[in-house]
Amino acid sequence: MKDSPGTLPQKRPWQLLVVGDGGTLLTQQDIEALTRILDLLPHVAGLDITTSAGSARVSRDVPGNYIQQADHILAGMFTRNPDVTGITFPAPHGRAAHTATPDDPHVLPHDRALTAIMDARQRGEITADEMIAQIRQAGA
Repeated sequence: MKDSPGTLPQKRPWQLLVVGDGGTLLTQQDIEALTRILDLLPHVAGLDITTSAGSARVSRDVPGNYIQQADHILAGMFTRNPDVTGITFPAPHGRAAHTATPDDPHVLPHDRALTAIMDARQRGEITADEMIAQIRQAGA
């Protein structure tokens, strides 16, 4: 089936991210099942998995360029049309909704914090467990 103009491609724009020792025991079939669960429940940000090897956090790993593209589109809208002063993105499960504004044209309310956390992990400044804790604290 061909995509219609203006629609996202049928390919999923994210992959499953598994962080923590418990992830070592997940099979490919488990990964596929967890991916499908997150496909079916887009309002669920992530899942905590407990295995005999320990715990793991399972979430969507959206490549930065998708979020950056969306942020760029928002910034363009605000620039082209000064009458648009806010676009609100709903939040799941009792968290506050996020409103992008001309001064803060971001899809995610914690975009800057997440980038800093992921960069710190990539540089080896924090462990995977510290990254999980900081992401949870940031509200992701």
